[in-house]
Amino acid sequence: MKDVFTNPASIVYKVCDNEGGGSQNCADNQVLNVGEVAKYQRGMIDNRGPFYVKLIAVDTVSNKAVIEVGRMFGQTERI
Repeated sequence: MKDVFTNPASIVYKVCDNEGGGSQNCADNQVLNVGEVAKYQRGMIDNRGPFYVKLIAVDTVSNKAVIEVGRMFGQTERI
């Protein structure tokens, strides 16, 4: 996570894969508003997932955010 904002309640963050092998895919400067979900595959944006980040809440006073990070199995379009 790089930064937390109040209006709108959002974060800016970077996501990378961890597959190794000398190459690393990263999606930099991603913006997510509270309640939104972003899906990723191998560190890159992919609407099918299977990995996701969901922003639950932000606290700009302490520069913190509550996020849910997970991996979907099966019907990934439902989250």
